Parts: sequence; structure tokens; C-alpha cells
Amino acid sequence: MAGLRLRAVAVFGSRARGDDLRESDYDLAVVSDDFKGLNSYERRVRLNEAWHQAGPTAPADFFGLTSHELLRMDRLVVWDMLEDGRPLHDDGIWEQARREFRRLKAAGRITAVPGGWKVAEGPGDAQKT
Repeated sequence: MAGLRLRAVAVFGSRARGDDLRESDYDLAVVSDDFKGLNSYERRVRLNEAWHQAGPTAPADFFGLTSHELLRMDRLVVWDMLEDGRPLHDDGIWEQARREFRRLKAAGRITAVPGGWKVAEGPGDAQKT
């Protein structure tokens, strides 16, 4: 995409889960270390420009991440991405993050709940939605 060195690209959300509607957009996670130093707005602008330069396109919502941000998994949207995302391209970074995410789920550290995630914090639980 537009000169980015891609580590991974994945579709997630309703299109990945198969519960999309005809008018649903595509949610795309794009992992590139070229995003380092760019804020989320700058990343979105760059990705949207590349998407539209490609020609007629479907509506899409982009989430640009560095590999470090993907592996850090400190944003709930990243958990959503790893839960139902379907990689279209992966140099191994997506699978590495997904393995760790699944390990945390299997250990009971994070649990999907309606509308969000429940996070175990030791003796007590905190809920993030």
C-alpha cells in the first residue's frame, strides 16, 4: 500500500465474522513499522489516500499500527482485531500476536463479554468495554 513496508493486513469486524450487511464497510488493520512517529489521524489519511488511488473501492475504515503496538495489545480494538481478524497478508507478526492473545484468553486473563472485554487483574476483576 502506497510504499508502506507491510508486516500484516487483516480484515476484522462484521466482514470477518460474516455478520455484515450489504452496506457494511471493511475494517482493515494495517501493520507497518513505517507508521512510527505518525499519529492515528496521519496514519488514516495515508491509508485512505492509498486506498482511493487504487481505483474504485468499497468503503473502508483503516487502523494503522506498528508491530510494537500490535504486540503490546494495550488497546481494546486490537483485541477485537485479533479475536476475529482474518489476515490477508502476514509476515508472521499477526500470528505471533494472535498466539499471545489466545494464550491470555486460555489463561483467563481476558474474556470476551457482550459489548467488550473483561480483564483479570489479580484478586479482583476490572471490566473494560
